[in-house]
Amino acid sequence: MTRGTFYYIKAGGKVTETRQFNGDMGYKMQNYESALHIIQSENVADFIERVFEFNIKTFKYESGEMLYSFPEMFDSKNFIDFSHDNGYFDRFNSDYLYIRNGSNEKIKMRYDDEYFSLEPDQYCVLNFGRLVLRTY
Repeated sequence: MTRGTFYYIKAGGKVTETRQFNGDMGYKMQNYESALHIIQSENVADFIERVFEFNIKTFKYESGEMLYSFPEMFDSKNFIDFSHDNGYFDRFNSDYLYIRNGSNEKIKMRYDDEYFSLEPDQYCVLNFGRLVLRTY
């Protein structure tokens, strides 16, 4: 079972996180196109609406368990460390992370020895912290 979680980074470093969706959430799997549709959202309200629509069509989880605030995703320098040696599994549980940068600031990321950035309005897909897809 391939798990996936969505993150929408908002201005001021605030993050809206969804619950974990369990099943076919991986790269090019059954729910992949729907996952891309969600992280292509233009704003957080659209993101939330798409998440709820996706849930209704697929998993049908109870809506009260759908969204969370995730304030400790990155530090004060807009840096997120996805490295396994820095507590990745303490913070992120899904196989795939779908991340949308809806803020107006660049977000810097690291996975072991790889460094990459997510510009405003870009999104990326990570598999256990490793970059799989990023928009340019």
